[in-house]
Amino acid sequence: MSDYTINPFIENLSNEFSNIIVLHSSKLNGKEYKELQLYDNINYKNIRIKNMFSVFYNMIHDCKVFIVFGHNSFIEFILSLLCKIKNKNSLYVQHGLYVEQNKFVINNYFISIKKYLCYASYFFPLFFMSPMKVLSSTKKYLKEKTEVSFCNHSFFYDAKSSNLINTEGELHIVGSPTTLSKNGPKNKYKTLSYIQGGFISHGITKLSRSEEKLFFKKLIQKFKYFSFKNIKFFLHPREKYSDYSYLEDFGVEIFQGKNMHYKLSDSNLVVGHYSSLLEVCHDFGMQVIKLEYPKLKYLNKDLVLLKIFFSSENYTELLINRTPNKEKYISFDEFALKVINYI
Repeated sequence: MSDYTINPFIENLSNEFSNIIVLHSSKLNGKEYKELQLYDNINYKNIRIKNMFSVFYNMIHDCKVFIVFGHNSFIEFILSLLCKIKNKNSLYVQHGLYVEQNKFVINNYFISIKKYLCYASYFFPLFFMSPMKVLSSTKKYLKEKTEVSFCNHSFFYDAKSSNLINTEGELHIVGSPTTLSKNGPKNKYKTLSYIQGGFISHGITKLSRSEEKLFFKKLIQKFKYFSFKNIKFFLHPREKYSDYSYLEDFGVEIFQGKNMHYKLSDSNLVVGHYSSLLEVCHDFGMQVIKLEYPKLKYLNKDLVLLKIFFSSENYTELLINRTPNKEKYISFDEFALKVINYI
């Protein structure tokens, strides 16, 4: 969901700031970063050892505000702590409903070792700036098992999300961003929409691509057993279409991006796992099943177990059973502007 949340921030900040630096660690993670080419005042900088001095210089001398869209990565902790030491304004912004509940697993030890050696090169200069403050904050970071934000302000979708991590600064509940505005008329052919969680790209499951393919094949067979004629697959923004194009061989339509979310409105059933969008669909009055995902380390007690789902004869017994609440939702632009007001 990060591109849904971050892009509106960049677009709105571009109207006020002449220079925006986007820090990312794509190369350390063995990935390419998709840069926004819309504005001339955006500079992209990779978190690398060779860039350490320029990153620190920008943070200390040029930075008016630091906005971070995560809290438990070591580099996010380091840069937030740098702001604390140098009395810089810093904002933590939630960018997914279940981000705070997920821990990363190691799928590639070489990448992980390389990444943390790089992060360590950023940590030690910080230590020499303020040894006692760094020691006490690091102790707290480890004691809280990384579930802590050191930013001046922390912004959450709702109270439930805000309870998942501890915050040192002010806590703000600003509403959940969405592009959905209504629950449309249902398709005359039974339509099912599946919302992908992007767990492999997030690095929070040990499931391989080949294992996931077998899982989706079995899942789609069960959807068809339930007599759904149209099956829509909403690809997570961090995933590549090429990794899932095989789904079209099963008669599945693939969509990606928040501009495609309106195609959810005619669904007779929406299925997913951990997903902000899945919660939105339920709150807009759609029938929703929250399903267990294979080899996901942390499970939610509300998820329907796979063995129950695959043995079920009637999917209506598995639907979320709680009162919808669409009043808490706002647009992505509204969400961004509410946060930007604190800069």
